[in-house]
Amino acid sequence: MHTDGGIKLKMSTSTKEQKYIRASIHTPTKTAEATLVYNGNLVSITKESESHISSSILRGEEAAANLFDLIALNPEYHFRDREAFDFKSLVFKGYRVELQNVADPIEGTERYRPYQLMLYEVDESGETLIRSIKYLSFFDAIDPYQQPKEIVFTDESNGETGRITIQKIEYNVGLPDFLFEIDDAPN
Repeated sequence: MHTDGGIKLKMSTSTKEQKYIRASIHTPTKTAEATLVYNGNLVSITKESESHISSSILRGEEAAANLFDLIALNPEYHFRDREAFDFKSLVFKGYRVELQNVADPIEGTERYRPYQLMLYEVDESGETLIRSIKYLSFFDAIDPYQQPKEIVFTDESNGETGRITIQKIEYNVGLPDFLFEIDDAPN
């Protein structure tokens, strides 16, 4: 993963079924790490440095935005017709996720590339766009799923943007469930 500032960070993402997602980001010197975990109900973050470890369960917009970002890394998988991600998850209560695809299918297929993913906050006064992700490029292979190679994310509340370049995608079928466990009493 590369940031807009040119900093290269290592990122690994694992998905098991639709209810388990885990992403870890490491600094180049491996002196710090952040791990996001979605266990089907909650989103947690664990931050580690050489001298400190902290863990917390994310709530509200912070939880919704982080889960949104995790789903954005594999949109075709999470938005497929059968066995898709459950967007009625408690994390998305009060939010709506929308995927827009390009108008024309990939040549020789009936599949459409994702164009943009949007996260809306929904309340009695209506909907407010709070986060968006645009897909700039994809890896050449389209099977089993189209994988984004470069994305731009925007925090719509303050206009901050960032660019992520994904170096490699791997599918992990036989992952143990304990990798997606969240402590009941984080620090």
